[in-house]
Amino acid sequence: MNEHKLVKFRPLANFHDFNCAKEIIENEEFWCSKLWNLNDPMEGVYKILCPSTDFVNAMFSAKDKYVICSFSDPEALESPLLWGYYANGFKGIAIEIVCSVNNENIKDIKYVKDVGEVDYNRGSIDPIEIITTKLDYWEHEKEYRYLLKESESKKEGPHKIGQITKVYFGTPYKGVTNKKSITEKSKTLKKYNCLKDKLKLICEERNIPTEDFMLNMSK
Repeated sequence: MNEHKLVKFRPLANFHDFNCAKEIIENEEFWCSKLWNLNDPMEGVYKILCPSTDFVNAMFSAKDKYVICSFSDPEALESPLLWGYYANGFKGIAIEIVCSVNNENIKDIKYVKDVGEVDYNRGSIDPIEIITTKLDYWEHEKEYRYLLKESESKKEGPHKIGQITKVYFGTPYKGVTNKKSITEKSKTLKKYNCLKDKLKLICEERNIPTEDFMLNMSK
């Protein structure tokens, strides 16, 4: 198999979210951020054996040269937690992309029980080793990261990463007997359904398949 599928969760709560999703779908570009702008408060943190201020400064500088976009393995579609964290409580989308398995910018995350120790005496330390290591309480995210080293033309901002092949839409209360009554009483659900219909039309114009995704709640 020469292709690797990944998914990116996005909220769809308001017109700001809609416009962000619209830009992603129309341009096939995803926002890449600095490590410090991600949501894990322990991003890039490590323990130093024989600490050295020069080493700390050099490592900070090395990590700061990368911009990052996070994705998940498609298995994460079945995770209520990820739909809850990143797709506004299932009122959002998951964008599926395909990229080459040989894409050297795509790195899978290594999950560990404790912040890793780094011995600066052992010579050159690869900052990617630190950027792609997280504590294991994030393991359910099944994360992959697109890492791009900055240059004059490649900075924090939107970047082409892979081809969008499908957009999954959250479907709150799908299969529930009184879904219609619940939706009629919820301004949030009404707004989501309106934005969802608009985004589906954009996907249709670009021949991108869509799916109203239903979580499997049985274990």
